[in-house]
Amino acid sequence: MKPHWITEDEIIANKHTHIYIYGDDKTGKAFLGQGEVCAGKSNCFPIWTRIWPCQNLTAHSAMWNSLPLKLAAETIEHNCFKPIEEFLHTSPDHIVKVLPKIGQGCANLQKYNPELLKFIQEFLATLPTNI
Repeated sequence: MKPHWITEDEIIANKHTHIYIYGDDKTGKAFLGQGEVCAGKSNCFPIWTRIWPCQNLTAHSAMWNSLPLKLAAETIEHNCFKPIEEFLHTSPDHIVKVLPKIGQGCANLQKYNPELLKFIQEFLATLPTNI
């Protein structure tokens, strides 16, 4: 199935049956990409791909590579992966939709932190996805 742009109407219509996983910065500002429609919805879960919003694209401090990989991975695991796992443990029948290219948009993890991108992708591969 070819990925499609998720709309706010779709998220709201599926709030009791689907969860959506999307890339966002740690602040949750989500002003670009799919994060814009996903942020703040009870059935949407962010994966932090940057520390600060994309408005500051070149700042080294905005990227996870300004921290040791172990600390960045532990932070993402505790604050992003764990809530997803806990939700799926209590609501295993929800359809999981992982939005495409998490970490490959403005975060550009393939360039700035490929090890962290691999860590995120390995987690996402463990989910029972339906997109």
